[in-house]
Amino acid sequence: MTDRPIIFSAPMVRALLDGRKTQTRRVLGNSGPGRGRSNIFSAQIGWSDSYVLDPGNANWRERDTPYAPGDRLWVREAWQTGTSDDGPQISYRATPDYFEIDAWDGEDFGVGPSFNEGRCPGATFSHWLPDVLADDGPWRSPIHMPRWASRLTLLVTDVRVQRLQEISDDDARAEGIEPLKSGRGYYDPTVSHDQSRSIVRFGQYYSLATHAFSALWDSIHGPDAWDANPWVAAISFTVHRCNIDTMEEGTW
Repeated sequence: MTDRPIIFSAPMVRALLDGRKTQTRRVLGNSGPGRGRSNIFSAQIGWSDSYVLDPGNANWRERDTPYAPGDRLWVREAWQTGTSDDGPQISYRATPDYFEIDAWDGEDFGVGPSFNEGRCPGATFSHWLPDVLADDGPWRSPIHMPRWASRLTLLVTDVRVQRLQEISDDDARAEGIEPLKSGRGYYDPTVSHDQSRSIVRFGQYYSLATHAFSALWDSIHGPDAWDANPWVAAISFTVHRCNIDTMEEGTW
């Protein structure tokens, strides 16, 4: 079992909070015994057919798949620090509210870390105090979110290696693709929440969840990323609305 960070965009964080997202897919990168060899790996698509389908590479594949059941993934998302009369606060782009750092008791959204504890080297509260005591700071990239500021933890339950385009409609919905209230299709995941609702009246929506997911994949990974059909790790998980260091013993 391994603890590792994982980045999600604001719309995907909302899907996690709403209970709509219980899967994610991550491209399997170039590693293993054939790293750098064009006949085994491609810089564009990661693992090649010859690598995945060769029984002799089974041990390498297991080692190179960076996720396994039992792993805990702490979610990194866009965040911002600020101040109020009550002291330092933190907010997240995915949700509009500020939360008082010294008042987190786990009731608001289940985080509740004590920031005076040095859970992660270099990421104690005192380390970040100069930032949070300034005026409201800029939005910070998810990659710079420290472990203590994470409010969501994912417990991996299953990992499958498959081609991206093998995703089913059920899997696409588990990726957070949101159905229309009418049930006749799916909202466009590549635009804002409000815009996706407004354009439905003009017939702009997806009839299949997999079509919506393919558009989302291209919007994140670039044009033709879906057509490249890379090998991916299809990760299933349960969502825990808490900081990874406050998960109760025995839940993983």
